[in-house]
Amino acid sequence: MAITQKEALEIARADAQSAYADLSVYKVDAQLEKGNWVIAYALLQGRGGGPQYIISGTNGSIIQKVYYQ
Repeated sequence: MAITQKEALEIARADAQSAYADLSVYKVDAQLEKGNWVIAYALLQGRGGGPQYIISGTNGSIIQKVYYQ
């Protein structure tokens, strides 16, 4: 069973909320690359970034995550 974009975004959001108090200041981009979801949070205004994830497209596990604060 494949993980949908909506499911991958929810997995990333749940993890990101534990490290970032307010996700409303970020825009989120999700792209399917080589069967996995690449999800990146970027600040709506200003410079800097938020968390970035690679989430398995088959089982939804977080393959990689990086926090930028």
